[in-house]
Amino acid sequence: MKTIPILASMAFMLLVQPSLASMVELWSTTKLANESDSVRIGKVSTQWSSWDPQTKSISTYIKLKVIDTVKGPSEEEILIKQPGGEVGDIGMRVHGMATFISGEKVLVFLKDRSVVGMAQGKYHVSNDPETGEEVAEFSAPPDVEFYDPIRQTLRQQVHGLNLKKKVPLKYLIEEIRNAK
Repeated sequence: MKTIPILASMAFMLLVQPSLASMVELWSTTKLANESDSVRIGKVSTQWSSWDPQTKSISTYIKLKVIDTVKGPSEEEILIKQPGGEVGDIGMRVHGMATFISGEKVLVFLKDRSVVGMAQGKYHVSNDPETGEEVAEFSAPPDVEFYDPIRQTLRQQVHGLNLKKKVPLKYLIEEIRNAK
């Protein structure tokens, strides 16, 4: 009787969910700084996606008007490239990548014009409503799991668990500049 194996395989297919997350090693600010060839604070002026002839896939390009250079040579504007995006009806998503919003002020860790450490390499910069002080905030996207090599555990931003870091911008800059 073939009914039972067919029903069992159909039930299995219904229970199996595709993985919608990336697993990334949790990096300290020092590691992010050491892996980067530049660290910039800037405002996202524009972004767009297009087919990349080198990789034969979709890439997103983020134009950043540089306000301050924390590490690396000074430039007025830079173009950041990362995998994924949408072109027409076709989309490619790399779970765990940093996302940008036009007009957003950010601090980014870069190597060869790409964000280091996936989403960990981008902090949103804003003014604290209570103190008026500039703060940098990292908030893990919902599609990434972090492996903490020190604790040898998973720290995840899935099912409502939230990995966030908010620090005064001046302290983050100091930590980056003191990284060895």
